[in-house]
Amino acid sequence: MSTSDVDRDLQKGQLALQARTAVANSQFEQALSVYNRYIQLYPEDIHGYDGMATTLHFLQREEEERRVRQQELQVCERILQQNKNDVSLLHSKAYLLAYFNRYEEALRVYNEILLVDPTNWMAVHQLGTLLAQIGRADEAAPYLKKAQTLEEETRQRLKQRVQSTH
Repeated sequence: MSTSDVDRDLQKGQLALQARTAVANSQFEQALSVYNRYIQLYPEDIHGYDGMATTLHFLQREEEERRVRQQELQVCERILQQNKNDVSLLHSKAYLLAYFNRYEEALRVYNEILLVDPTNWMAVHQLGTLLAQIGRADEAAPYLKKAQTLEEETRQRLKQRVQSTH
């Protein structure tokens, strides 16, 4: 990682912290200003859009929130064209598709995640949750049960890793 990459990541972190601090202090307009700067500097990073949309949600500015979520989805899809197996971006895309009531597409994306990472308990959980939300509870139940098992297995693996490093 080059010095400029480190500097960029530090700046992103500082801006994100400023915005989150503003939100925590109910300074929503200040947060929006910081997120706007973040997006201007890093237009291909979905985190700025997500933060801005969440802040707009707090302010109950639904139309603006939808517009920003649409931009976030477009950025997400552009980045995924270059790296179609980025699990974090796939999660974001599925969330955004569900946000826009594009449920079948969101279900397909969660299944794409499971093709890349079959033990991704969060994708299994989100898939089950979405199925339940759209009235397909019979299909949802096995996913939710499997997610619980996978989450516990993941916790155990992490616990073992931590113990083996000490």
